Amino acid sequence: LSRTVKTLLKELLEWTTETRLNAARHLRSMLVYVEKHATQHIQQLLHALVAASRDEYIHEIVHQCARLVARTVPVDTWLKFLEVRLREEDLGTRAHAVQVLESLCRGAGGGRLKEHLADIFKLLVEPSTLKSEDTRLRMATASLLQTLLQLCGEDLGMCCCPLALLVHMSRTSREGMD
Repeated sequence: LSRTVKTLLKELLEWTTETRLNAARHLRSMLVYVEKHATQHIQQLLHALVAASRDEYIHEIVHQCARLVARTVPVDTWLKFLEVRLREEDLGTRAHAVQVLESLCRGAGGGRLKEHLADIFKLLVEPSTLKSEDTRLRMATASLLQTLLQLCGEDLGMCCCPLALLVHMSRTSREGMD
């Protein structure tokens, strides 16, 4: 299993589109079968998923993989390893990490996210994120916020201050696009 995962993750970042597409499809199929065993490769998986999410040809499959990972891997496990990517200096990488986080949240569902909402919001209200003028990062954050509202609506009470900041940020982002 380890050898297969490493090979697929390497091929996910290859230069030929066909190789990346095949690797993404195989990874998606494999994640269905390995379930919780994906935990032992979570750091490498998340690194590759964030990097591969930049690729428009495999973007959707990559996010399907993230949702599959989140169904079986504990939230605190993937959140801990994704935190590093969410603090990247490169705003493009950070935006893609937020997109992967959104897919992970969708895969986990509101019930499993409930006890981790405060941790998620702490990552999103980092000053470098809130004050960022990068449209990709702001839009990814606004989309994640919308997903969290859909998934966890009434459970967001404990996070109302960070939520207010994010709502302000998403409004500002939308106004800047008009």
